[in-house]
Formats: sequence, C-alpha cells, structure tokens
Amino acid sequence: MGGEVGGSWGRAPQGIPAIFRRMATAPGRYRHPARVTAIIARRQSELPESVRGLIAWKAQLRLAGRYRRLNALHLHHNKIVVALARELSGFVRAIARTVKLVQALPQAH
Repeated sequence: MGGEVGGSWGRAPQGIPAIFRRMATAPGRYRHPARVTAIIARRQSELPESVRGLIAWKAQLRLAGRYRRLNALHLHHNKIVVALARELSGFVRAIARTVKLVQALPQAH
C-alpha cells in the first residue's frame, strides 16, 4: 500500500502508539517538585477524593522523588523516563481499578 502517511500506524492519534507516546513524555515533567497547581486542581475537581488524595498525590510525590534520585546517579535521561513510565503505568492501573466509570455512551440518533 504505497503512499500511506505514517507507516502502518496511519494518521490516527488514538490507540496504542498514542498511549506509548504519552507514557514516554509524561515522566519528563517530574523534574519539577510535586505540587498541585490551579490547572491540576481544576482538572482533578471531578475525581473522587480516594483517587485525588491518595493515589494521585502519592504518584506525584513518588515519581518526582524517583526522578531526583535517578538523576543524582547521573543516569541517561531516556533511561530515567522509561523507568518512570513503567511506574506511572502502575499508578494509572491503580486509578482505573479504583474508579469505575458508569456513564453510558451517548446514543446516536
């Protein structure tokens, strides 16, 4: 199939490639100390307290501290990001197991 843009993944930003890309870019933000900014607070306002207070904040603290420790060992940035992405996936799984989405998909007319 010649002429396709984007190889076998196509143009769609959904699916597994997008998840990998986001999981690989998110840990770079843990270079900064953990804090809840106004933007993060607004984003988390709809989440239950069990997720917001326990899982999300623990993830912030743990991942920011882990980044600092691995960086102090002078590991390559990519190696640090991969290690944090693996740990982040564990927190994402914990949130998914804690929160059950009960909203039904909107029906098309």
